[in-house]
Amino acid sequence: MQLTARKATTNIGVIHDPGHAEPWIIAMSATPGYLKTLDYSARRAIEPMFSDFKSRGFGVADTQIQHPDRLARLLVMALALYTAVSTGHWDAATNPTPAEKRM
Repeated sequence: MQLTARKATTNIGVIHDPGHAEPWIIAMSATPGYLKTLDYSARRAIEPMFSDFKSRGFGVADTQIQHPDRLARLLVMALALYTAVSTGHWDAATNPTPAEKRM
């Protein structure tokens, strides 16, 4: 499928797991497969985080110590990110999904 004016080829990955009302439909550059589509689905959380760090007051140029409020926000973001990642790792280890159990 070609989605852009440049006619760049785009693949579509679709996952409709049991118990989910709607399928995930994900545009990707890689050849779609179940695990590859899951990998790409993780980007929905990662891409906004990168955007936040680059352009919403958390980038390297924006977090100078001369702005204490930005330093406080950066600390809060770092703690929130650490907590989210730690919780995700713990949950994956203690409650694996059926797909994770097969790996």
